[in-house]
Amino acid sequence: MTEALEIVERCKSILNSKTLERSDCLEICSAVNFYFKNGRPRIFREVEGKIRNSFKEVLERLTVEEGIAYVDNFFLLSYNIADDARMCQTEIHDDICKPYMDWLKKQNVNIEFLEGQLDSKQVLFLCRHATTAGGYAPGMSVYTFSKALTMAGYKVSILAMGNIDAPFSAYVKANPTVELFQVNESRLITRIQSTLSLIQKVKPSVILTEIEFGVPAFLSIQNLPIPIIYLSPGFYNLPWYDRIGLTDTLSKNPISTYEDKFFEIPTYVDMDILSPSVDINVINDARQHLGFSRMDLVVGAFARMEKFSPEFLEMLCKMMLENGRIKTLLAGPNDKDRVVQHLKPFIEDKRCVVLGTSNVHVLGHLLNFGIDTFPNHSGFTLNELMAKGVPVLTKWTETIDANWEMRIPELIFETEDALVEFILKSSHEPTTYAKWCKSSRDFIKSKERHKEFAEIMVREITELTVNRNAAK
Repeated sequence: MTEALEIVERCKSILNSKTLERSDCLEICSAVNFYFKNGRPRIFREVEGKIRNSFKEVLERLTVEEGIAYVDNFFLLSYNIADDARMCQTEIHDDICKPYMDWLKKQNVNIEFLEGQLDSKQVLFLCRHATTAGGYAPGMSVYTFSKALTMAGYKVSILAMGNIDAPFSAYVKANPTVELFQVNESRLITRIQSTLSLIQKVKPSVILTEIEFGVPAFLSIQNLPIPIIYLSPGFYNLPWYDRIGLTDTLSKNPISTYEDKFFEIPTYVDMDILSPSVDINVINDARQHLGFSRMDLVVGAFARMEKFSPEFLEMLCKMMLENGRIKTLLAGPNDKDRVVQHLKPFIEDKRCVVLGTSNVHVLGHLLNFGIDTFPNHSGFTLNELMAKGVPVLTKWTETIDANWEMRIPELIFETEDALVEFILKSSHEPTTYAKWCKSSRDFIKSKERHKEFAEIMVREITELTVNRNAAK
């Protein structure tokens, strides 16, 4: 019995009891922490619903700091495990968001904030990580959106609650109107105090964030007298923020009770981080290390392991069975046991490689074709492939929503057979394949929309600050 299975079974036993003691609740918190520190084991799917059903009861037995940390982690667990990122919006809102907001409002918490005169051209961005690599889409958005805001005349201060990578640091160093700060403390109360100190220092007229819970949610629920705009990376059914920006891939028919707060922003990533230059020797070394050759026809994807559905994996198996030249490369964070087991015969035959979190800017160059995951479709990692000139092929499903707008229409296929046929045919037609490589680069380049994003944000920020000042 693995440690993860033991913990899941222990959680079931605790939650099946008639009453929960504080020690039981702390054990549930510990189990949720284990999930994140140990590759996000899929077996937690068996207990997630039980934990969510007892969410309020657990929360009531925790201190403020324990509760805020627990909610942040359990939300991410629930959202990661969800089979449908759209349909889970209501149950997570009802079972986690609303009870959390009600609980926090009842806590005896005071924040000291001396508002003073705010700078109308100063924006503060609160983010989890200021990183652009490793498939971390929110970090790419912070980079991209802050750049657009500086083009519109704003000064941008960024406070990272976690990691900062070298490309992000270099971007800040080269831009005098952007400042980057980091909170190294793990204790939530210290993060809150550090955030308030920075707010006092830079005096922003508005705060932007991609964080659903944590420090920004705490400040908003505690009525910080500065508007907070949430730019959603996926989950959006949140009751506490002043405005909620949805990318045009999320804004079509959202499931929410807060649509009056919604506004649409373009889906795009700055080209500087979509396809940075990479030493060709590094790419060749990676190809050799993984056992690929230039004669292979390599297909693959980079995404969270949860997105590699049985249907998607079965399609890859079918491709490799039908053509001995095809090899597969999959990479991404979280528990990969299920994926490895499904593809085991091909892995043993050295025709398939499954990796954890990897550098898409290196490994992306090894693919001849990127394959969009389904039914839970992928996002920015596909843009990174297309920016490198890798054609991305998509199987149409009802769950694609507005993601199709970030795909080349001719490379969306009704059936798996049509998709596979296209790969085989294009691989024998170098001129046709080169055309699709160029079309992919050109398509993504045409999607860079700094000016459009900046105009939208200027409108939203102006309206919020004018209304806030009029209400005083």
